[in-house]
Amino acid sequence: MSDHGLRFGKEAETPTGRHDVNNPFLYVVLPNRLKDSEIYKQVVENSKELVTHFDLHATFSDILYEQPSTNFTNTTFMRFDEKGRESSLLRKFEEGVVRNCKNLPIPSAYCLCQYGKKKVTDSRLTEELGDHVAKFINGILKLHRISNSTCHRIEAEKKSILVQQYTLENQGSSTVSHSNVYDVEFTAAAPARGRFKTVVKLDGHGQIMEYGQIPERIDKYGDDGACVPYYNIRPLCSCVEKK
Repeated sequence: MSDHGLRFGKEAETPTGRHDVNNPFLYVVLPNRLKDSEIYKQVVENSKELVTHFDLHATFSDILYEQPSTNFTNTTFMRFDEKGRESSLLRKFEEGVVRNCKNLPIPSAYCLCQYGKKKVTDSRLTEELGDHVAKFINGILKLHRISNSTCHRIEAEKKSILVQQYTLENQGSSTVSHSNVYDVEFTAAAPARGRFKTVVKLDGHGQIMEYGQIPERIDKYGDDGACVPYYNIRPLCSCVEKK
């Protein structure tokens, strides 16, 4: 298991790579003594369903605190958090709950459901979303008390902005409807450096409801952010004075 997949390079641009960046491949091997058990059968069955990071957390909790008392024989569904987001892979999933990104729920950036995407050609919307994401990045830096004298202010290079809208196939129909979720990607205008990507969700009035995650830097950044003490913020920073 890993915390994330490759974030830049040719592999990251493949369909598998795009899913792997936030949902790295997970390989599970059960002890030999459990190979013919009900738990083994349940893990195999659960592997056919949508599995989330929350489920992995519940599984570890189950292994540590619940299963030892039954010698790893209990496959009955158990709720591991108040919001109902977590289900142990060793147990049956909650009956009657369709496991999709909306119901579980899963943030858009971590959703493995393979929706279609359509390039947005509306230049006004494209520029607006690019500018919003750039401001969001600057806001994160400001929140960490990082000034423009430390990191260059991020602005989206207009011609570099790529926006794709998620599309949904209507069940039982050949028609396709458009969602209010968008992939937004752009290159920072000089003197800042980097190409950034995130998921944005709009409300019915075209206003931003939420960001799927902190924007990712999807090109190689090396020591660009070495002047910042926070490792998770460094990809967002282009140091004014590189160390």
